Parts: sequence; C-alpha cells; structure tokens
Amino acid sequence: MIRFTKLLQSQAKAIYLIFVFMAILGILAYSNLPSGVYPELSFPRIAVIAEAGNVAPEQVVLTVTRPLEVATNQVYGVQKIRSKTARGSTELSIEFQPTTDMQQALQQLEAKINEVRSTLPAGVNLTVERVTPPFFRYSATTSPPIL
Repeated sequence: MIRFTKLLQSQAKAIYLIFVFMAILGILAYSNLPSGVYPELSFPRIAVIAEAGNVAPEQVVLTVTRPLEVATNQVYGVQKIRSKTARGSTELSIEFQPTTDMQQALQQLEAKINEVRSTLPAGVNLTVERVTPPFFRYSATTSPPIL
C-alpha cells in the first residue's frame, strides 16, 4: 500500500492531467447530449370520435358505434377496440400492436371508415386522430379523450 501511495505521489502531474482531460471530455459529452422537457412518445392508438346530433344512446350504438367497430376491426394490427357511447356521440379508442406503422394504420383506418360512411346516419361528423401527447391537451369545453 505504501508503494502505491509513493507511486501516485511521484506521478501527481500525470494524474492531474488525466483528471483534467476526463473533465473536459465529460463537459463535451454533456453539451452534445440531446435535451428536452418531454421525451418523444408514440402511442400505438388512434381515436375515432363521431357526433350524431341529439340521438338516443341505444340508436347511436346500433347505427354508428357498431358499424365503426366492425370496420375498424378489419384493419391490420388492431389489438383492442374500446368504445364509449353517449347521447348523440361515440368515441372509439383503437389500440394497435406496438410494432405497427401508425401512419399506415391511420390511412387504412380512414379508408375502412370511408367505406362505412355511407351506411351511417346523415349528419354524422367523424374525427379520426392519432393519439399523441398534444392530443391530451383539450379545451375545457370538450370532453377528455377515452384512452
């Protein structure tokens, strides 16, 4: 142990130089690290919101929710579909497999919904969106999304 201490004392300048070099490398590495408040997130989910006016929930289930569920279930990669129906509206949360290309899934889902659109009651407004972090920022006048 004494030999090791004497070796360190005799090579003090080299040890200081190594520590300074490591500190400079640390500062350079720190400055090149990516920084952000929130990490990049990608949810394998798409939300479909349909507004049908002032229609009873039972009628919305039969004429809007069920046809949309059947159409979205035909898209490749769909893992789970959850729906919430209220008076005059329905919200579908479609969860895909984690490895699914979400841009392609969105296009396929919109195509399937467009095929069914003619069978839906007149005046139904449909919104199809990917679930992303900005999707969660809703105004106080709208209801929160179903996730």
